[in-house]
Amino acid sequence: MEVYQSFDIFVEKDGDVEFRFTKIIIRGPNRDFYYAITEDRVRIPITIDLDKLNKIPIDTDTIWPRYSARLLQAPSPVPQDSYLKETDLYSYEECPKGMEAQETPLSDLVLHEIEAYELLRRHPHPNIVEYRGCV
Repeated sequence: MEVYQSFDIFVEKDGDVEFRFTKIIIRGPNRDFYYAITEDRVRIPITIDLDKLNKIPIDTDTIWPRYSARLLQAPSPVPQDSYLKETDLYSYEECPKGMEAQETPLSDLVLHEIEAYELLRRHPHPNIVEYRGCV
C-alpha cells in the first residue's frame, strides 16, 4: 500500500486558523483505494505507518464508470502533452445508510462527461479541447 494523496484540513477557531486533521488517500496493490483520517500532521515525505490507520475502503464503482468498448481508449503511453483528468478522491466519504439513492452517482456524472467528449471527438472544433480517450 502507498499514499496516493494527502490533505491537511484546517478550521477557523477564535479568528485563527488551526490544523484539524490529515486525510490520507491510500492506494492498494490491486488499484483499490482507501481513506484514513489522522490527527497527526503528516509531512512530505510521508513516514506514517499505514498499517496503524483505520482504512475505510473507497467504493470505486461509485466513482469511475466501467470501461465500455464504445468509448475511445487513450493511447498507451498517454502523450506527454496530454492532461489526464482524474476524479478527486479527497471529497469521497461513505454515504450514510438511506442516502445513497438521493443523488446521481458520481460514476454516472463521469460517464456523461465522457459521452460529451465522445460527441466532440466526432464533431471537433478548433477552439475546443481535443479528446484523446479514456485511460
